[in-house]
Amino acid sequence: MAAISLFLLLLLLVQVADAQQGTPNISLGASLYPNNNSHWLSNSGQFAFGFYRQGNGLAVGIWFEKTNPKTIIWTANLDAAEQEPLPNDAQLILSDQGVCLIFPDNPYLIPISNSSQPAVRASMLDSGNFVLYNDSDIIWQTFDVPTNTILSGQRLLAGKRLISWISNTNHTSGRFQVIMQRDGNLVQYPNGPFTLSGNQYAYWTSRTSTAGDNVSLNLDHNGQLYLLNTAGFKIKSLLIRKTFLFIEPSCVCIPGFVFIDEGKRDLGCNRNFSKVGCIGEVETSYSIVDVDNIAWENTPYSVLSLNKTACKEDCMIDCNCEAAIFRDQECRKQKLPLRFGRTRA
Repeated sequence: MAAISLFLLLLLLVQVADAQQGTPNISLGASLYPNNNSHWLSNSGQFAFGFYRQGNGLAVGIWFEKTNPKTIIWTANLDAAEQEPLPNDAQLILSDQGVCLIFPDNPYLIPISNSSQPAVRASMLDSGNFVLYNDSDIIWQTFDVPTNTILSGQRLLAGKRLISWISNTNHTSGRFQVIMQRDGNLVQYPNGPFTLSGNQYAYWTSRTSTAGDNVSLNLDHNGQLYLLNTAGFKIKSLLIRKTFLFIEPSCVCIPGFVFIDEGKRDLGCNRNFSKVGCIGEVETSYSIVDVDNIAWENTPYSVLSLNKTACKEDCMIDCNCEAAIFRDQECRKQKLPLRFGRTRA
């Protein structure tokens, strides 16, 4: 439950917004510059849209304006493969293409919104939703493209996901994601293409895969987090405790490994020794260390019915064996890399 508790805490941080009082219009041609700290405020002044400091440059997002430090709730272009902070001479402008970036050395507008219709105006709403309109209707909104947070009144629709940040100071895509799958299941995965192989990589699942193809995750104004099915019926409540513990995850390397970069532990671990080749299929200078209650990606190249002692011995004489997972009298021999390691209670 640790992972889902962290997830819920993140969501519940953002339910303190004032009731919506108005939707001041942002007209075509309106622009923002980072050097004068300009931004577009919601009517209550609770939320702001614009540039914020990110690393050595800037990013575009939405934040709580009345908190200190400001809490970022949405970031543009989180999925960019190699996202770099924006330069200090960037500019934001509202055009008929939507909200666009402009750079002095590039004459073209770069949209950060995605709409098939021309925009006429925009609003930063008191709900925390930034919206684009045509003459009468919403044609794009940040509520439909969440990044790492959902707000009260917002839904995570089927096919959408939340992606963690690398850290509180680095808002590029991190290691974890929560997906509202089209089979009705809400699932927490490592961030990457691994969902293509099914739930074997999942850290947590709502176990609602038979609920239909249009289930959504909802957070109401009372802090209730739940799943609704296609007919609008609540099929599962996820807010099952009145209090939550804040759990700061701690990454460690297994024995024999060290961090690739101590300052960026999400990069993983490397061996802290150089492995020489096998001689006569026997490793003469290594030993096997027990590490209990750990789960890994389940991709063994060999599965044998052995007891624990025999499993260790078999791995020691196998030049391909880097680790062995022993469970239920099965010896699952693994090659590197060992991925998605996590402790089990």
